[in-house]
Amino acid sequence: MKTSTINSMEQNKQQTAVEWFISKLPTRYKNAIMNDCKDEIMQAKQMEKEQTINAHNHGFTEGTCFGATTVYKYVTAEQYYNETYGTE
Repeated sequence: MKTSTINSMEQNKQQTAVEWFISKLPTRYKNAIMNDCKDEIMQAKQMEKEQTINAHNHGFTEGTCFGATTVYKYVTAEQYYNETYGTE
């Protein structure tokens, strides 16, 4: 991959939900949580990554492997989310 492409990707990096949550914690809690829960935070980030990859792969497979006449199990991304992770 070209250096310019990598730099562009790094500049466009978005926060994950886990990273956003940690960034919003008050400093006194953030430091304690980052020290005491480092393994759990890393596990949460890994789970989030796997969920994103699985959702992308599912959408890619659904979008490329079936013809226009196929009836899809999920009509919307929200329906996919609700059936995969539940509603809240």
